[in-house]
Amino acid sequence: MPVESEGGYLGSLAIRSKYVCGTGSKGNMFILTSKGGVYMCGSLFAEENERSTALSLRIIQMSVPPVIRSGDDGNLICLYDLEGEHLYSTRWYKGRREFYRYTPKENPAKKTFPVAGINVEISKSNASHITLNSVELSSSGRYSCEVTLDAPSFMTGFISSDMEVVEFPQQRPSISGAKLKYRVGDVLTANCSSKQSKPAANLTWTINDAQASSSHVRLYKPVKDETTNLETSILGVHFLVARQYFLQGKLKIKCTAQIYNVYNQSMEQILEEDRPQVVVLSSDSSPLGPPNVNMVHSPYDQSSLHDEIENDAFMTHIQADMSSSRSPITISPFARVWWISLITITSALFHLMSDGLHQATLALVN
Repeated sequence: MPVESEGGYLGSLAIRSKYVCGTGSKGNMFILTSKGGVYMCGSLFAEENERSTALSLRIIQMSVPPVIRSGDDGNLICLYDLEGEHLYSTRWYKGRREFYRYTPKENPAKKTFPVAGINVEISKSNASHITLNSVELSSSGRYSCEVTLDAPSFMTGFISSDMEVVEFPQQRPSISGAKLKYRVGDVLTANCSSKQSKPAANLTWTINDAQASSSHVRLYKPVKDETTNLETSILGVHFLVARQYFLQGKLKIKCTAQIYNVYNQSMEQILEEDRPQVVVLSSDSSPLGPPNVNMVHSPYDQSSLHDEIENDAFMTHIQADMSSSRSPITISPFARVWWISLITITSALFHLMSDGLHQATLALVN
């Protein structure tokens, strides 16, 4: 496939793992091959003296960040060994389009050409290094470095590498749907979301720091924002809460969002065990003991106490009053016995006091 440059086309590329990289003095085609990680440009059909000349250009290494965050600067490197020959030019391409050229014999030696998503920092670029300012999502693609020797051979070496620009989420992943407390036997259902990234973040769930079983995970298709071209990833978790999930009454769920090896953020939530409340009576609480006097209206507050005590239907009167009230109150048998005993004792004391008062009155009269 031809590669477009400012002046035309670079030449045909892909012949399996070999690339056309130039021509010899007799018109023979030079092929770029790799030996031990070092790329060499040479003719498969040239004579021995021509072959030795062809091997004078070696592209040693090309360095392009495979993944880079949007807004960061990208440093691209193309290292080569001319082995005594002179450099004619170094050119950089994104896809088929040339965007930077270094030609030492020209003035200026550095030139840039407009390509979408590319902004070269001229002051930080030279024959083997270039710096891209504030890369953006459209900067993603295949980058190629072309090195050409000076006359008379104009031998050319060519190598490529891919770069992907990613957009990080603006916030950490979030957990929704989980309650604060769970009982053994409850079903825990929650969702983890990582919003607005490119590509969609890879989400994982852990339960008490152990990766959740695939049967507990619910995978949803990423949601794409057509305006920004960013994606939101969602991963659910759904499982039956068992006793072993609670460690000292606590259960921890955690969601982690990853984008390649350049982004890693987590969110966790601690859930508590909801245990049934058990009421325990203390040893000093007797079932025959009196109820809280602050909660009971005392009959001694009535002015007709003496008449009520003399009446055999006293308890019936109390029950009738209770049954006629808007909120009936049930008196336990133990409280009933206690009240009857109290009334009996009070009545006896009242009669004794009455007799004593009567005797004292007679004594005064006499």
